Amino acid sequence: MNHYTAVVKQDGDWWVGWVEEVPGVNAQESSRDALLESLKAVLQEALEMNRAEARAAAGSSYEELALALRSAETWCATSKNTAAQSFARGATIPGGTTLN
Repeated sequence: MNHYTAVVKQDGDWWVGWVEEVPGVNAQESSRDALLESLKAVLQEALEMNRAEARAAAGSSYEELALALRSAETWCATSKNTAAQSFARGATIPGGTTLN
């Protein structure tokens, strides 16, 4: 099961919302529950359309692989640690400076 983040708010008599991870997935409804159902439906349609477009662009010979992403906090900490370890080993900084 995939998880996505809905950003929702009430604006006057309407509820409006977006899915953070997928541009163009948004909706407007008269109730919060109806908004969440609409966002799910629009998200499903967008994902199916994106899959079809990706497969069509790949042609007849392609491979599908599952990708798992780490959380933003884990990603940032890992990236910083990797950079620090590289520099500690005498890596060259962009611009040509080498740390010893």
